[in-house]
Amino acid sequence: TLIDCFDHTTFPLTAQSISADHRSGFTGTPAIVGSGPVVAQAVSWSRKFSRACTSTVSQNYSQHLTQCCNCLSRQAEFDKAAEEVKRLKTQPTDEEMLFIYSHFKQATVGDVNTDRPGLLDLKGKAKWDSWNKLKGTSKESAMKTYVEKVEELKKKYGI
Repeated sequence: TLIDCFDHTTFPLTAQSISADHRSGFTGTPAIVGSGPVVAQAVSWSRKFSRACTSTVSQNYSQHLTQCCNCLSRQAEFDKAAEEVKRLKTQPTDEEMLFIYSHFKQATVGDVNTDRPGLLDLKGKAKWDSWNKLKGTSKESAMKTYVEKVEELKKKYGI
């Protein structure tokens, strides 16, 4: 297994083989590269969400790798919750649906990036207002809250 730092530096994933400069000042965004479906998924997630995973770690490389893996794990939980919410036995209430919608949008898009719908679009305005209330919330926080709410809804409505 190799680590690709997206700065065109590739090196084996062993503590002994990581150079001292990477251990002391690594600032790249690693992705696991190799072969197989699990590795391919990890690469896909890391590239798709590299901005969310990017961090500067001055203590050591393994701490950064752990943070990036946590980000990939959080994304996997979020993706799973997004699929499970579609399979609830009963439709959640309008308030619950707005909560899920707004947190999904904040986690995937970020802050509202569209104009507020017109006066006659009541449903669109409700969705926009709910999402706009989350302005400034980090994508990671929105993901975490979304997953927690889906777990609550699964217990309440069944899957």
